[in-house]
Amino acid sequence: MHILLLEDEDALRKIYTKLLEKSGFEVTALDNGWDGFKEGSLTKYDVVVTDYNMPGMTGFECMETLLAMNPKLKFIFISGTGDDVIIHQLKAHQQVATFLAKPIKSSVLIDAVKKLELL
Repeated sequence: MHILLLEDEDALRKIYTKLLEKSGFEVTALDNGWDGFKEGSLTKYDVVVTDYNMPGMTGFECMETLLAMNPKLKFIFISGTGDDVIIHQLKAHQQVATFLAKPIKSSVLIDAVKKLELL
């Protein structure tokens, strides 16, 4: 499974990348939504794991643009903000598999990705 990881916090991006790679996933990790959009428009990914709040293009904005090109793409959102409005907004999209609130346990992230492998 090929994962596009979008996380603007360097330390978390490195941790998530190592964790996902150790679990056998191919990961391309970037630090913002705009680069994620550009990469996602050039390369086929199975899942996008993205932070919601990032400078420039948010994870949500990136999702909307990538879904226009690949409507079957699945998303896992992560955020330090468990805002009810954000969660409601994400749940309205069929392609959003789950929302994970930071801090995330390693097993929770891996389980969320593995569930998408079965779909």
